[in-house]
Amino acid sequence: MRLHPRNLLIGLGFLTACSALEAGHSHFPDQDGGAQDGGADRGAIDTDGGGGGVAMGGQWALFVEGRQCLTVIGAVVENVIWNWSRVEVVEEGVTGGGARLLRQHVQLCSSELSPLVGGLLSRVPDRVVDSLRVEDGSAFLVGEGETQAYLGDEVATLWGMSDFDVSLPMPVDAADGRVIDQDADGKPGVTLQTTNRLGETVCEVELIQRTRVRLDGRIEPNGMGGGGAWVQVDQRVLDATNPICRANSTLTQSANPSRFMMVRMDGQGGAPLNLDLDGDGIVTCREVRTSIPVLEEALQIERATPDPAACP
Repeated sequence: MRLHPRNLLIGLGFLTACSALEAGHSHFPDQDGGAQDGGADRGAIDTDGGGGGVAMGGQWALFVEGRQCLTVIGAVVENVIWNWSRVEVVEEGVTGGGARLLRQHVQLCSSELSPLVGGLLSRVPDRVVDSLRVEDGSAFLVGEGETQAYLGDEVATLWGMSDFDVSLPMPVDAADGRVIDQDADGKPGVTLQTTNRLGETVCEVELIQRTRVRLDGRIEPNGMGGGGAWVQVDQRVLDATNPICRANSTLTQSANPSRFMMVRMDGQGGAPLNLDLDGDGIVTCREVRTSIPVLEEALQIERATPDPAACP
């Protein structure tokens, strides 16, 4: 049975060329033992001194692969979303039941999508993901030993809309007072570019979106973790520069499961990666985007291929 503790939030959301890295910089922390620790292995995450468990306090990279069925104009495809976020984690202590409470600040850094119906591809500009607010939330670590269950409750991330209760329906048009110009481009909602198979621009689409996510997995003592994800996206097109892009779509659950993976990336506490490329103590979204190939190699991520059979 999958567990989702109520009244917990784990903020999620659903790509900018960066300056060249300085010569000699490594994404991996120094593994040599120093004089003070007698050469102790720094490749494993430190445990808390109260009986085990991964030391979570720090900066993590979170990968979410969401799989849904996209139906538009009578055609259906499996649509896959690949999101990278930076997560700042603060340990708040142990509850009466022995679970460890985590406070988290989650910022979406990159969002990519598989092709849509007809081979069209929507691209999410960095200005859109950078305009989304940081989500504050909570999660639990549960269990004894160094490997522990990681449980987070649902959070809704809104694109191009102000806050409203998740139980309420989405706005139907730009006249709704909840619709805002999220990416400050003078148009309601957020603006994405849609291209064809040749990479040619077909249209610009103004839309609003609500992304709901729950995570349920495990964190390992090597500073990595992963498990299942429940992902639901509700989307409405407000306008488009080409009529072919104005049709609203329906998104439903795919037969294939969604998933998440995460890795500590600040080079501290035995973290397996150090993506603080400028050494200022903060791993920014720009540094995460620069390091996506390194992250995917470290987590051995093989991105899913859309499966037509998952959406009969």
